[in-house]
Amino acid sequence: MPVHQAMQASSARRADIVNAEINKLREATQLLNSILASLNLPACIETEGSGGAGLPESIRSKAAAVRAEGGLPALQRLMAE
Repeated sequence: MPVHQAMQASSARRADIVNAEINKLREATQLLNSILASLNLPACIETEGSGGAGLPESIRSKAAAVRAEGGLPALQRLMAE
């Protein structure tokens, strides 16, 4: 009987951990969606180009500028400061 109770407790704990991680992912997704919306990026990308096949030139040039300044490591350094 104690083994059965331990297995039930383990299953419940595992379900709690999984649900907590799912909630964290949902919150992060909502945050990212709100940031994108505030920058008007989803609408901008959907309306530019031929049927959404590419990125607008303004985004391409900004991405090139970020890469020229050190790319992702440079952005991470700036965010850490």
